[in-house]
Amino acid sequence: MSDYTFTDALGYSMEQLVEMVNRCYKQSYLPLQQTPLELARYCQYNNMDLGSIVVMFDGDNFVGCSLLATRNRRGWLGGFGIVPEYRGRGAGRAMLTRQLAVARTFGLTQLQLEVPLQSTPAPRLGESAGFESRRDVFDLLLATKALPHHASTASISPANPEQIMDLLLQGQQPAWTRERINLLVKGGEAIVLSHASGATAAMMYRRRGSHGEKVQLYAAALSNYAGANDFALMLRHAADSATSISIHNE
Repeated sequence: MSDYTFTDALGYSMEQLVEMVNRCYKQSYLPLQQTPLELARYCQYNNMDLGSIVVMFDGDNFVGCSLLATRNRRGWLGGFGIVPEYRGRGAGRAMLTRQLAVARTFGLTQLQLEVPLQSTPAPRLGESAGFESRRDVFDLLLATKALPHHASTASISPANPEQIMDLLLQGQQPAWTRERINLLVKGGEAIVLSHASGATAAMMYRRRGSHGEKVQLYAAALSNYAGANDFALMLRHAADSATSISIHNE
């Protein structure tokens, strides 16, 4: 087994860090390719301290990195990857062991992460380190042209995200990327859907792409009086001229 060495990310520029992160996701189920600005915002939104990030080397060769976010005594692994040439050689286990040690030095008492089931080694690695499976999450990409069109008497109006935050979070499963602090820092657009009886649904989202051709849904909440047609109406409103909507359902 190689004698791996580790460091944090404090000595790297955002350009260097994003290059390493992108290399870790090559030839993977989720081939992530971020820009320095996107990674900087990702760290900001999720409370990632560059001092808690683990960067791993084998001699002069970059092996992988792990992105740890912290809030009080809770932690979240918001990124964990090994470059293709080192996969299947025990590097992931070595890096996770190091990241757990770093988490303990930060005084964390709880650590969570999501792993793609399509990546067979990832769930096994987490379970071997003591992680327990709690629930399934889904990453969905919806082509807006597939949204159904139904007649509706409901109306949609813009809203201040902060004013509808309680509604958005009501009854939601705990999710790191959808906590109040996360959504407020992200910002974005918010809407409410109302029938004659009052507001029955709310949604928060952001347009992405150079021309707003993509929409990322951050959070949505429907009351018992709102149905699938109402949700489709809100998605069509949020999409506008966008070609797709991405949903990370935690």
